[in-house]
Amino acid sequence: MDDDKGTSLIFVNSSKGQIMYEKIKNQILSREVDIQSAVLFNSAAIKSVGYNPNRDSFFEELDLLEFDKLVEKYCTDTMLVRMKRIIYKTLKKVGPLNMVKRILK
Repeated sequence: MDDDKGTSLIFVNSSKGQIMYEKIKNQILSREVDIQSAVLFNSAAIKSVGYNPNRDSFFEELDLLEFDKLVEKYCTDTMLVRMKRIIYKTLKKVGPLNMVKRILK
């Protein structure tokens, strides 16, 4: 499911995980898919995020700055990320994004 409103992928890797999933499955919208489809638009599920060069500085200042200020200082998106987000939202709004996703399924 791709509604940009929350969790998009859940892996159940153990019997304990299956029991927990069974307890919530009637309270959520879900569908079972093969692993290739699951990770097609969820690359973070199989590839770790790169190391952020600001990570160490962030944690050094964690107790020194208010959290809001810390986030503002270290967690702002780059211009490239902001542009990608604008393009993504525009494509989603006018339709081609959904067409591309259907083709890739």
